[in-house]
Amino acid sequence: MITSHAGQQTHKALIGQTPLGPSRKRRDPTYFIKPLEMTDAQVREVIDAFVKAAEHSVKAGSDMVFVHAGGGDLLNQFISPFFNVREDDWGGSDEKRFRILREIIEKIRHTIDDRVPILVKMNCNDRTPKAGVTPELAKKYTAWLSEIGVDAVELTSGIKFYNHMNCWRGAVPVRESIRSFPLWKKGPGWLKMKLTMEGKYEFEEGWNLEDELHVKPAMGNMRSFFVGGLRRIDFMEEIVEKGYADFVCMGRPFIREPDLVKKFKEGKKQADCKSCNKCIGGVINQLPTACYRNGLPLA
Repeated sequence: MITSHAGQQTHKALIGQTPLGPSRKRRDPTYFIKPLEMTDAQVREVIDAFVKAAEHSVKAGSDMVFVHAGGGDLLNQFISPFFNVREDDWGGSDEKRFRILREIIEKIRHTIDDRVPILVKMNCNDRTPKAGVTPELAKKYTAWLSEIGVDAVELTSGIKFYNHMNCWRGAVPVRESIRSFPLWKKGPGWLKMKLTMEGKYEFEEGWNLEDELHVKPAMGNMRSFFVGGLRRIDFMEEIVEKGYADFVCMGRPFIREPDLVKKFKEGKKQADCKSCNKCIGGVINQLPTACYRNGLPLA
């Protein structure tokens, strides 16, 4: 089970209140919201909530505790100097920005059975307008994760509410996305997506590999999971055989083909997913997670 907190990466209509974040710094370009800066008490409440969620997931039968600190969610916001401009116990230096993640991991480790592995998903490159988590900073953080007993790390990249196409790559689902926008926002939204996204994040199999390899020397004894547009079984095998990573991960291909692993075992060479990203358009419209290659259902 993945444990996460959206932080600023949500909107008031969905959660019923102004989103929280490490700093009240700037409006995001997706929801146009300035988050409320979290108090010390709220930060500690979030730490306790992560620990309780991990404990509940293990009791429910989870084989692993998965802490999400990438993709622009709250923990990513805290460890990123782009979002976190605090000057207290939770910001102002790499060590203090990392503190929330450190405390979560250490408390989870003391709470659950030692035999249950802890995996952290973390950005190796935020790709924000100004430097956030860079490959070099991710290397430092990864070494700290190894020191505090994390068993495995999955490195990803991009901030969904800043440039979500960098997280997914491929076709931009413009028509599908603006369908969810209020009337006043449809025109500006269409224009922005056309000008700032289309053609700028073309699909490239294994797009995180260069940054992953930069960070890998800091992993110590941790296992590594590679994610980033994997489609061909021979490329996945190459990643493992060459020692680039211990495991490979996919997301959208399983939406298209839930039984993809079985098909690979039977000799299939490549996933059917074309990265049209209409599944993302479905999520934006609060539709069930499914492949919508032929278009979203009529409203």
